[in-house]
Amino acid sequence: VKVSVELAVCTSRKIATVRAVKKLGATWIILDREMKKDKQYFLDRLSCGISTMKRNNTIVQVRGPINEEHVSYDEMIPSYSGDDTSPTKSPGDQAGKSSSKETSISYFSSTLSLADGCQGSGSTSCLVEANNSSGRSLKLPKNDLNQLMKIDGSNGLHKHRSKEFKNLICSVCKNRRPKIGRHRDFTYAELDEATDGFSGDNFLSEGGFGLVFQGRLRDGLKVAVKQLKAASLQGEKEFKSEVYVLSQVRHQNLVMLLGSCTEGTHRLLVYEFICNGSLEDNLSATKKHQRFINWEQRMKIAYGAAKGLAYLHECSIVHRDMRPGNILITHDYEALLGDFGLAKAQQAGDTANSSGVVGTLGYVAPEYAECGKMSNKTDVYSFGVVLLQLITGLRTTDEIPGGKSLVGWAKPLLETKNYPDLIDRRILESHDVHQLFWMVLAAESCLKEDPDERLTMEQVLLL
Repeated sequence: VKVSVELAVCTSRKIATVRAVKKLGATWIILDREMKKDKQYFLDRLSCGISTMKRNNTIVQVRGPINEEHVSYDEMIPSYSGDDTSPTKSPGDQAGKSSSKETSISYFSSTLSLADGCQGSGSTSCLVEANNSSGRSLKLPKNDLNQLMKIDGSNGLHKHRSKEFKNLICSVCKNRRPKIGRHRDFTYAELDEATDGFSGDNFLSEGGFGLVFQGRLRDGLKVAVKQLKAASLQGEKEFKSEVYVLSQVRHQNLVMLLGSCTEGTHRLLVYEFICNGSLEDNLSATKKHQRFINWEQRMKIAYGAAKGLAYLHECSIVHRDMRPGNILITHDYEALLGDFGLAKAQQAGDTANSSGVVGTLGYVAPEYAECGKMSNKTDVYSFGVVLLQLITGLRTTDEIPGGKSLVGWAKPLLETKNYPDLIDRRILESHDVHQLFWMVLAAESCLKEDPDERLTMEQVLLL
């Protein structure tokens, strides 16, 4: 047996370990007695097998390598034996089957190739580019594709190897996430039937891009159908191509885009249904049946949203409208980002708005508002505003003394470390001091005026 020893300089052992595992493409790791306390950290970030060492020096398997399976659209549908039959398996039954870096890619009718400079490299910094018919490049981490795709030697197409997300079933309402599968083209008649003619009883919300209705397909799958605002016929091809690319991006903390409909002037998107509304609804606690979000739940939402946004940026997708209304949550407070990339997709078919600034007042980064410069760092700024809302419990539209904006009011308090005046009074006695420090440090770093001084989302996760 040949053993190679390599020294790594890093601020944290667990961070250095994750980087080394990804760099080497390790298939299994064993955590010693000191490292096993960070077991969940490794489960969230690695797809290899993981074991731990006990005090008597015996090795115990925590999880094997993540299994891969091929899933068609029909197999995405959870089993139903009635209107709302509770699944027989609990969330814990699925917990060991996936990691937070999950994604799935339906096979592309286009060419996949290694990005420049990545030939023969095992580094996770290498990206694989998929170019669709619109010429847009979708970049995904090479190691993720190695896990999820295999080449069919007969025709050169890359077929996806899909799997289930973890936290598959909401423990409260038993809503079940669909398995990862291919994008589907729906007919307008199907969606009209699923939503009872887009009836008011099925209305969920209205956003910047249109109306959202809940519905149930004939096969029993519960969905959310978004009616986009009218787009020009001239942009139909570009719109469909853009939406197709977005439908390939799969992650534990992203709302799954199941398919779309483009008949005539209709533009509809079909998403998985998320059971507990948006962070905006829950944080403001204005709706009758929604509960107060405690500190632990806020931390869980912040971390989940950060992971989803970091993955979008790895795939070279800018969200463009990062705000609480686009962070959907389950009753278990799992956070999933919605509407990512939609601003660009909608612009493809709506030339009237193609030159305007896209986003929501109060969340738009200074350089974007002033110069129209859009980048990952504009998303980072918006995420910083979301963190402020989780800390303070305030909305960007709330009246603040002196007529200041939420950011304008909070920045001096962050700079002087006057955290007691920042924190939501409802959680003043229940927050964790170390977690609060992480959140305020992340918020302050994300809200820098100079985009070059802001952290990346990956760096936020490593704080």
